[in-house]
Amino acid sequence: KLEKPKDHIHTDKEESQKEIAQEGEENLFTDLAKYDFCFASGVGGWSTELRIYEDGIFRGNFHDNEIGDTGEDYPDGTRYISSFSGRFTKPEKINDYTYKMKIEYIKYDDELSKEEIGEGIRYIYAEAYGIDNAEDLYVYLPESPISALPEGYLDWVRMSMAIKETEEELPFYGLYNEREEAGFSSYKGDRSGIYEEIDSIEHEVIRMMEGFETMSQQEMNRVCEQVYTLWDDELNSMWKRIKEKLDEEEMEQLTKEQREWIAYKEEKVKAAGAEFEGGSAQPMVEYDVAAQITRKRVYELTQYLY
Repeated sequence: KLEKPKDHIHTDKEESQKEIAQEGEENLFTDLAKYDFCFASGVGGWSTELRIYEDGIFRGNFHDNEIGDTGEDYPDGTRYISSFSGRFTKPEKINDYTYKMKIEYIKYDDELSKEEIGEGIRYIYAEAYGIDNAEDLYVYLPESPISALPEGYLDWVRMSMAIKETEEELPFYGLYNEREEAGFSSYKGDRSGIYEEIDSIEHEVIRMMEGFETMSQQEMNRVCEQVYTLWDDELNSMWKRIKEKLDEEEMEQLTKEQREWIAYKEEKVKAAGAEFEGGSAQPMVEYDVAAQITRKRVYELTQYLY
């Protein structure tokens, strides 16, 4: 449990901290949405990146490299990965610099423990460090007194070089998974251009998919169609802008690749739908596969727009 802060003289900085706390109590997520959060080993071996939105929805990615774990089909090692999303509960104020919340739900994009091999690497889908097994999650505001924060949190942010031993106040927003003693620190991520544009779609998709498991088949079909439409519209929008940036030769080559991609997508969608041909779930499966493939293509094409 958190230690109580030591008594100290009332200062302007304390007033500033109280103002931050009051604003955070009204909508802490609005402040957190301006940042990205990272839980990392400090040497680049593994990390969990987290993005929190203004409504409490979150999404993130995890990776852990095991270069020495090799095999005949994966000479370049093993990589544990996952992408996930979910929602936090409404934050509860603990004191002037601390809030507590829980994870309302969390979903992984891929089945955990699933394995794939590609380009000499074995990929294993796994739970994300720092966010797994979470019960109580604490949020620490900037200027929180270091002396009042738990050592379990401080150990991680010091190891990752987020704070120095001499610092007396937290210079960023902190996120602490108490059960796992895992500490995240905030940093200013890219909030501009094509990245923010795509990120807004990711957020909308997560919101649309909430409660998916309890929907009727007709509702599932409709939602999957809407998700696919979001990604397809973004792809078409990006394509128009790419045409304005590339010269004729570059555009000709990319158009050839795009036609090949369209043929690939149509083949995959058709194959997926054939397994449910004539059934009520066929549209859902086809739209879902089309959305996944189109989303991946959107990310591939970002290289032409940044």
